[in-house]
Formats: sequence, C-alpha cells, structure tokens
Amino acid sequence: MNPSKRGPLTCENTSRGPSEHECLDIAGHLRTSVRPSVPPRGHRRRDEPGHALCARSRPADGRQRTLSPAEPSQRCSLNYGLRRGTPPGVTGHIYADSRRNRGRRRRGLVVPDRTETVWELEPHTRAKHDLLRRYLGAWFGIMGRSAGRIVFFDGFAGPGTYTGGEPGSPVIALTTLLDHKNRHDACEYVLIFNEADRARYDSLQEVLRPLRARAPKNISIHESNLQFSALVDDILGALGANHLAPTFAFVDPFGYKDISMDQLRRFLSFPRCELFIYFDYNSVNRFATGGVVDERFTDLFGTTRFRSAPPAGDASRKTYLHDLYQDQLKAVCGFEYVQSFEMLTGQNRTGHYLFFCTRNIKGLKVMKSAMWKVDSTGEYRFADYLAGQAVLFGGDVDTTDLQNAIFNAFRGTTVTVQQVVDWVVINTPYAEEHVRKQTLKPMQEQGKVASPNQRRRGTFPDGTLLAFN
Repeated sequence: MNPSKRGPLTCENTSRGPSEHECLDIAGHLRTSVRPSVPPRGHRRRDEPGHALCARSRPADGRQRTLSPAEPSQRCSLNYGLRRGTPPGVTGHIYADSRRNRGRRRRGLVVPDRTETVWELEPHTRAKHDLLRRYLGAWFGIMGRSAGRIVFFDGFAGPGTYTGGEPGSPVIALTTLLDHKNRHDACEYVLIFNEADRARYDSLQEVLRPLRARAPKNISIHESNLQFSALVDDILGALGANHLAPTFAFVDPFGYKDISMDQLRRFLSFPRCELFIYFDYNSVNRFATGGVVDERFTDLFGTTRFRSAPPAGDASRKTYLHDLYQDQLKAVCGFEYVQSFEMLTGQNRTGHYLFFCTRNIKGLKVMKSAMWKVDSTGEYRFADYLAGQAVLFGGDVDTTDLQNAIFNAFRGTTVTVQQVVDWVVINTPYAEEHVRKQTLKPMQEQGKVASPNQRRRGTFPDGTLLAFN
C-alpha cells in the first residue's frame, strides 16, 4: 500500500497472521475531548474517518523489515490489534552476576545490562512501582471524573515482567485501571507503552495479551517500538495545533540517554499534564564535570551549568546537581510544583532521585500521601530534607522539626488552616495528613498557636483561623 495514505501516527502490526490489518490513528486518541468517541474493540471499517490500513512490519520469513527514508509515516507506529497465534514466551538471560555486582546491585549502584531482555526486580524498582500503583489509583479516579479523555504514557516500558514473574510498570498501570472501583464509563482511558528494544517489546506484547481481553471499550491500549525521542516527536507532529489530553507521563529510562529537557517541555507543556521521572544521579555525579558526555548532559539539563558543579568529593556537589535539575523542570518545562524523592540504599547512600512535576497542588498532595504509604523494604527507602535534616518516608512520623518550621514561617500572623496545609505540602517533605492532628494539635497544647473561631480545641476543620504567637 502507499505509505503516504496512512495516518500521521498509525499502528505497527507485528503478528505473523494476515498481511494487513485495520488500525486506528492514535493522534485522535491524544487530543483533548469533552465527550469522547470511544473506539470499539477489534477491527474497524476502512472507510471510517481517522483510520488507516497498516502493512505488517515483518515479512513471512520472520525477519524484521527495515524501512526506507521514503517511508517516514511507517516509522511512527503504535500497535492496536490483538496478536494471534501461539505466544513465543518470555526468554532472555540475566546479566553477569559477579559477587561484586550482586553487592553493588543491593546498594542500588548497578542497573541491569541493557542488552538483556528480562532481568531481576531490584529493591528500588519495587519501591518505585509501589509508589506508581498508589498514585495511579488516585489519579485514574480523580481525572476520570472531570476529563473526557486521559492518557497514561510509559516512555520506557520494558518487557512487562521480571525473572521472578513480578509485574512491570505497564502491567501495574493497566491492572490498577482495570480493577479500579471508581472507573468512569464516560471517560476514555488511553494507555501508551513504549519500548525501544525489539525483544523486550515482543515480551511486553505477550505479557499484555491476557489483560487486553479484560479491557472494556473505553480503555485503549497501545504499544510502541520506538526510541523515546522519536515517539514524542511523532506525537507532537500528529497533534499539530491540538492540545494533548490530560497526561501522566512515567519516564523511567536506563541512565541519562535519550532524555531532553526541551523535549519534555514541548511534550508536557499542555494543561493538566504531569511528569514522574527518574534521575540517574550516580551517572550525573560521576560525569558532570568530566567533559566526556557534555552534549548528553546539555540535553538532559537543558543548560551547560552542570559544568559549574563543585568538584567531586565536595559535600555541596549533590545539592548543586539536584537543585539544578529541579530548577530546570520548573523554569523550562513550566511545572509550578516539583517534588523530589531521594532513593536511599540500606547503607543510607544516595542511589537515585525521582522527580514528580505538576501544575496542580492537588496532584502534589496525592503524590506526597502516596509516598508516605510506600512499603519500606529495608534495602531501599525514600527521603527528603527539612532544614538540612533527612526525613525518611514511611514508619513512625516525628513532627518536631515540622512544628518548628511552621512556627518560624507563620510567627506573628493569623492564617487559615488551609494556608498552613498548602505551605507544608509545597515546602516540606510532609503530607497533608500530618498537619492537623500530628502537628497543629501538639502546637496548640504547647501554646504556640491559638484559634479565634475554633469550635473544639485540638480539631482544625477547613476555615479554622490560626494565630501563631
């Protein structure tokens, strides 16, 4: 068929069945929608608007077809169809497991070999997935009530499983939605799972196959086998002047390659878009001032100021690099609220950072609450800082430092309890649920705060005025 007659972002069929299938143009599924047109499952008629035929990408001999430069529209493709035939199964080797690497992996200092298809689930990944599951459980319900269409985007989806059979992020996202008690029929849920490695992509499709059968008509599932940067460019090109629907983008790459600050800006500059991104601090710390990968780091940070980081071994180096990346997410990408979570190993060493970015304080409140509920394995924990002191998420909550911070921030003023809650969520590691009973109540008992309109001492419903002495 003539590639020029295909949609700007059509599907790549990888089945070994018939030579042609009918597929949906994904561009229409990413634009904002008040009353979504929900696509029925299965094949669609060729004459329906916004639809296109797509030739299979592999010939009958099973070899992957190499597309010529004259076929740019076939380069960007997302699979809609159900694959038929016998699953090939998930195979693959585990990366070399020397005694030294086993110890370094437990400390979060080694990532799986990029050449392997499936690998062992690491402690920091388990904690990260727990956080993702908790946040999406709230996000799907909240956004589904107010938007006609929402998008979950997994830019580095992986094979969908681990050697122990644990679910990967695509399975976690999809099962969280399928099992959600407050899923809204009036909302179209679009889930995009991108994996650039071909073997992992094939594994991902097989893992998602049984979940596809459970998906109702208002859940659209798409897999892509592109480099992250290529997929983002294709989506932006397909959208044209249209706005991207409310999107939660989960960007969890190996290392620091293929991530551009400018591309994140263009992709997620639309209203109600959020970003949850992995920051490979170990690599950045190692190479920031080495002059070896400056071009990569310029893309990563969107500036060359990383070259001015304090020298290796300086205690302020970590803070400088962390703050630079956080500031760039705010200044370049336009996110009003950027919250970082430091991932600590069992030996209290910095492994990585996660950055959550949003323009809505409600999203920040939900993420903070989810973070405090993440199970601590003892091998990996999350932390943030208040007045230079580490605050470890999970377990017992000590609000002594928070009480002092609130008193110093509001001393001599009268404000509403909502203002105090928002200040805590934005400026400290603590969540909304820590403010009233665990912080303000003991402060009132100590005489640090009073209320002119409080009906019952020790309770702080919305509208309560707080006078800090």
